[in-house]
Order: sequence, then C-alpha cells, then structure tokens
Amino acid sequence: MSARRKVVLGLAVGIALIGLCGGAVLLTVRWLTPDPPDPTLTSEVVVGRWAAPAGATFSFHLDGTFEASNLPRALLGQSVPGGPTGSADGAGTWAVEQPGQYVQLVFRMLGDETAAHAVPVYVHYRDGQPVLYLIRGDPDLNNLYEFSRSE
Repeated sequence: MSARRKVVLGLAVGIALIGLCGGAVLLTVRWLTPDPPDPTLTSEVVVGRWAAPAGATFSFHLDGTFEASNLPRALLGQSVPGGPTGSADGAGTWAVEQPGQYVQLVFRMLGDETAAHAVPVYVHYRDGQPVLYLIRGDPDLNNLYEFSRSE
C-alpha cells in the first residue's frame, strides 16, 4: 500500500471515529439533560372546547362552569346517577385542584337528572400540548379516555 493511500485511509478512519465519538457524546448529553417540566395546569390551559375521538366533548368556561356532551357514563364511575351504561350530556362546575394536578368536575345535571357527582379529569402533555383524560376502569391498566383541544 502506498504512503498516500495510508494517509487517506488514516484520515477516513479518523474522521469516522470522530463522528462516532461525537455522536456518542451528543446522545449522552441528550440523555443526561432533563426534559423541561410540563407547564403547570391553570384555568387558562383548561378553558375552551375539548373533544375525544369517539365524539364526547367538554366545553370549559372561565366562570368555572362546563358542559359535556355524549360522555360515556362508564367514565364517571359505578355510582353515576342514571347508571354506568350509555352516554349522557351534562353540566356543572369545575376547578383546578391540587396546584395544577387535575381538574375537579362537579356535575349538577347529568342526562335528565339533577346530580351532585364529582369526577377528576387529569392532564398530561404530548408534544408540549395538554391532553385531558379520564381513567377507564382500573387505574393500573392505564386505559385513558383522552380529550384534545378542538377550538
């Protein structure tokens, strides 16, 4: 092998090693750098219209009231007025609880019935955007019924 080929080969191997080491350093730095924290859940985040893929919606208002439509009763627990089957429209009040942890809904009307039924609605963030959700059944199964902003 000529000296020129050895130099070119040496340079190529050196550049490849630098690239691999640099990539490893970038991956390590990214892995060690924590993600920024999710924004705190506030009333401003919640206010607006939210929809689930199956058609249920929430409309949250700044005055602390809300309306729900086509909401599966099973999401509201076994003791929901009118029973846990089918879906219903409803209305009531809401508030952000446990400094930014969840939204507490209190239904005053559910279907055709007067109600006083409380339900927590949680939030997580996907690609920096809030997603509201109710838990279906056993919380350990992580079966979420999600609502995205639909304004």
